[in-house]
Amino acid sequence: MKKLSIQDFNTNFRSNRDIETALAWNALKKYLEENNQSRVFASVKSIKVGEKNITISTKKSIINQELTMMKEGLIRSFEAAIKPLRDFKCEKIYFN
Repeated sequence: MKKLSIQDFNTNFRSNRDIETALAWNALKKYLEENNQSRVFASVKSIKVGEKNITISTKKSIINQELTMMKEGLIRSFEAAIKPLRDFKCEKIYFN
């Protein structure tokens, strides 16, 4: 019996990923605003949501260091934002 990948099984895979990414962007922006770090948001280029991790790409390496210091709070924010769509447990955040 052939195993189906999530893309084969779920026809809404692409749109669900888009929604998860939008929720992650919103969670990041909201978290940074709550912590008076709004200027950091302008340096974020992209966010990619995986099965158990999130990758954030930025324009400057110094921004990666600032985000690393906020890692625990960001994980909680991302988990809370994506939880309505699926049971998301963020194991790691990668910074590029």
